[in-house]
Amino acid sequence: TFTVALPASKLVLGSGGNQTGAVNAALGDTIILRTLASDDVPVEGVVVSFAVATGGGSISVTTDTSDADGNVKTVWTLGGALGAQGITASAAGLTGSPLAIAATATAAAPAVLEIQAQPTSGIAG
Repeated sequence: TFTVALPASKLVLGSGGNQTGAVNAALGDTIILRTLASDDVPVEGVVVSFAVATGGGSISVTTDTSDADGNVKTVWTLGGALGAQGITASAAGLTGSPLAIAATATAAAPAVLEIQAQPTSGIAG
């Protein structure tokens, strides 16, 4: 008995897409992509590159190699622009590449909340 492993043929989003987070902050969920053969079996050893496309920000890993589960991962920190932001992931020769991944940046919560009361004074006359 022998096993034939098919080569990687597609790049798909595993999890972490369409998140909402504060500007200039890391998203709550790691971006996970999967490299799969035509029979949807994970493929190890595929090089995937990540790049910021819109909105600024940064990614923790710009290039990763898929693990035994076919996974590649990066943490996405959103840029300073409110609204839609995006990154792309690419793997040479795979269907679905480049893959666009979207997120929405919202205003960050204030770091300090300061309440000032107006002085109450009266002038006696």
